Formats: sequence, C-alpha cells, structure tokens
Amino acid sequence: MMDVSPQLWSEINKQLGKRVGKDVADRWFCDGVIEGLSEEQFSVRFPTPLHVTWIETYYRNDLEEVVAKNLGSSIKVQLTASDMSELPQHLEVEESQLTDEEPAGSNAVVTEDDLARFRQSVEPIPNAKVKAANLNPKFTFDSFVVGDNSQYCHATATAVSQSPGSQYNPVLFYGGTGLGKTHLMSAIGHQVLEKHPKKKVIFVTAEQFTNDFIDAVQASKLADFRAKNRSVDVLLIDDIHLVAGKDATQEEF
Repeated sequence: MMDVSPQLWSEINKQLGKRVGKDVADRWFCDGVIEGLSEEQFSVRFPTPLHVTWIETYYRNDLEEVVAKNLGSSIKVQLTASDMSELPQHLEVEESQLTDEEPAGSNAVVTEDDLARFRQSVEPIPNAKVKAANLNPKFTFDSFVVGDNSQYCHATATAVSQSPGSQYNPVLFYGGTGLGKTHLMSAIGHQVLEKHPKKKVIFVTAEQFTNDFIDAVQASKLADFRAKNRSVDVLLIDDIHLVAGKDATQEEF
C-alpha cells in the first residue's frame, strides 16, 4: 500500500471541477475519501451508494482520466460507499431538481456500457413473477430514456433497487405528468426481481390500494388486507397523492 498525500484528493477534485463543473464536483466528489492506493488500484469511499451510482453512471470516465493524470498512469478506480447505517432513511426526489444545475457534457446521457456496470448476469425474470407483481413489462431501466430532468431520479431509483428496504425507505418521486415516475417505479420492481429473486414485489396504484382497503373493511377481511401488503419486501404505490385526505387509508401505511 502506497502513502497517499492529503492534497491528492483535493487536487483531483479541483481538476474534476474544471472538467464537469465546480457545482457537480462539490456535490458529488468533494466528500470522497481515499481509502487506499496500490500499484493496481485506487480506492475512494463516498458517503452513500447514491454517490457511487451517480458517479459510475455519469462521471466514471472523467474520474479515471483525472486520476491517471495525477498518478502518471492508468489504474483501476474502485468506488465504495459508507456503511448503510450512516445513510438517511428518507429521501424525496423532485424530477426537475437538476435541470439547471447539471451541465450537459459527454457523459450526461447513460450508455449501455454505463448501465451494464450495475446489471448482474442473471436469468430472465419469469413472466409469472412480473405478472404477480403487477409490473408493466415494458417499463424497465433499459427502456427508460434519461433526460436532464430525470438524471437524479434515475440514479436514485437504481440505488434503491440495489438494496431494497435498507436505504431511502421510503422514497418519494414527485414531478409533473409524463416525466417517467411510473416507469421508474416499475423499473425498480423489475430490478429487484432480477437481483433478488426471492423477494416479493407488488406494484399498485393509490386508487387500487384504496379500493382494496374499502372492500376489505366491508367484507370484514381487514386482517387479510394487512397481511398481503405487509408481507411484501417492496411495495410500489403509484399516484400516492390521491390518498390525501383519506385518513383511514393513510393509517394502513
């Protein structure tokens, strides 16, 4: 293990700021800590998995080139995240949050190679599982078109699907109509089933959830309703704003 100068990461951050913009560097890179440096690998730890996912998706090439420039040769760059216990347990994401902040650069759009870093080599999801989860088979991460107004949401959804229930629980996506909220929620479900085949996923609209609750109350089957929804590992509810004012329905959450 080589000795690391305290100024090395500071210099890397400064150079990244010139490449991708100071705001981006301050937001995503400045909290990184060099964990190790050897002849084969340069390791950096970030506060959350979302940092890692975002950098892997949009800025890995920039980081690798800046690291190589500072070290004098190309080297494998390993990104890790702090322990899950250090993560916030609730995150709200607005789809238009980064429209005016993230500069459009060579890495502003996700490529197939970028997404491949996050996929595991697994068997295709059985159609029965997708149907049972009530997921739209077309709404996956592969088919989602990432734009300037959805980059942050896409990265968050990817991070959530990596470790469902252990971080950003719950997560709320909000924004205008047609920006891809339903698509991303369904994509989370698909990814969870791919990476964690034994987990149970249910996608439901707020209207359907409310109607099921009312039917259960009228049929004196509230216990069955609760058992169904509380036994799942990932519960995805679309149009959650529709339960506003429905106090009894909200209590079931």
